[in-house]
Amino acid sequence: MSKIPVAALVLLPLISGCAHVSVSDSKRTSNASFNGDWEGVVTGTKERQKLPGWELTCGEVNLNLLVRVNDGVLSGYVKQNENISFETNLNKAGKFYIAIPKREKGYQSKPGSDTYLPSDEFHVFRGQLNPRTESGTGRYVHARNNMGMEGCKTPISFTKRS
Repeated sequence: MSKIPVAALVLLPLISGCAHVSVSDSKRTSNASFNGDWEGVVTGTKERQKLPGWELTCGEVNLNLLVRVNDGVLSGYVKQNENISFETNLNKAGKFYIAIPKREKGYQSKPGSDTYLPSDEFHVFRGQLNPRTESGTGRYVHARNNMGMEGCKTPISFTKRS
C-alpha cells in the first residue's frame, strides 16, 4: 500500500467519487420546501483513512459552507475562501454532488516554462438536505483523479438558517 504524508496531501490535488454524478436538469427537484439559506459545517477529519491501494494521513479540515437553494438549484461558497464557489442541482430526495477543480495551482510543464497543465485536484461536496428536519449531512472530499476521484474525507453537517 502507498502512504501519503500530510504535506503531500496539502500539495497534491485531489478529486472525488467516480460513482457519484451531478443531478441533471431533468432530475432537478422543484420542491419549494428546500428553498432558503443553509449552512454547512465541515469538521471532524479522521487522521488515518484508507482507500483501496492507499493509506492516507489526512490533515484536519474546518470549513463553513454558505448555501442557498432556489427552485432545486443549490449555489454557495466556502466562507473561508470565496474563490471556492459552486452551483449544482438537488434531486427530489435532496441529494447533490459537485466536483470543483482547484484552480489556484496547476502543474508547470517543465522548470522555467510559462506553460501550466491543469490540476487534477478537486474540492468535492456531496450531501443530502432534509427540509422536514431543516438539517442535512454530507461530506467534503479533497480528491485526486489518480485516486479514483477519492481522497481524505471530512463530514458536513447542514442546518437551514432562519
